[in-house]
Amino acid sequence: MIDIAVIEHITEVDSTNTELKRRISLMTEMPEYMAITADKQSSGHGRIGRVWSNTDGALLMSVALPTNGLSGKELPMLNYAAALAVFDSISELDSIGNIVSIEIKWPNDILLNGKKVCGILSELVKNAIGEIYAVIGIGINVNADVLPDELLQSASSLKASFGYSIELESFKKVLLKMLLQRTKILISGGREMLLREYKKRCITLNKRIIVHPNFGKSYEAFAVDLDMYGRLLIKNVEDELILLDSADVSIR
Repeated sequence: MIDIAVIEHITEVDSTNTELKRRISLMTEMPEYMAITADKQSSGHGRIGRVWSNTDGALLMSVALPTNGLSGKELPMLNYAAALAVFDSISELDSIGNIVSIEIKWPNDILLNGKKVCGILSELVKNAIGEIYAVIGIGINVNADVLPDELLQSASSLKASFGYSIELESFKKVLLKMLLQRTKILISGGREMLLREYKKRCITLNKRIIVHPNFGKSYEAFAVDLDMYGRLLIKNVEDELILLDSADVSIR
């Protein structure tokens, strides 16, 4: 059984993350976990307000869970737990192996054959009595036949990668199960184990990269390692070591 107290599906919503945060902010008693899924979002968004483009047959899901047991430095690792959950769920579709190349690009992009298929956004919200919850939003291009023109070069879908349609409800259940497993490991003190597994699947490390900071100009660097909280340690062209909490990176 999936250990979620409330699971609700909505045909259309502005954003599954926004809707779940609205509900939590009004609640004084919370179930252990809550999840909302939707067929379509009118105002889906990613980091720093970037627009999430809707595709037909997408999986749009947000899950709320308590943050007790996590320090402030560990909270960003919820994104890594979510990335591993998506990685695991997609891997189960590849039953005979090696149909597609599945990779994670720091911090939480999931790539199939080098193209992005998933967006992840974690946010914090307080309920009506001040308890803090994490809301993890996941959007996956599952059965899209056609992608928006601006995404054709950089994005794909599971259907396009595997060559067949994915049964969305079954895939959703697998993803929920994997996400709860991964987040429980993190919350129960398994940060080091989670980080080891993440590093095995992360293609960014030991590569020449271009860093696209949230603000400012892009620059070249070398991805050295991840620190104990998942921050990316890079070496710039002046041989200075820098820790990145968040940024977009592309591999040269």
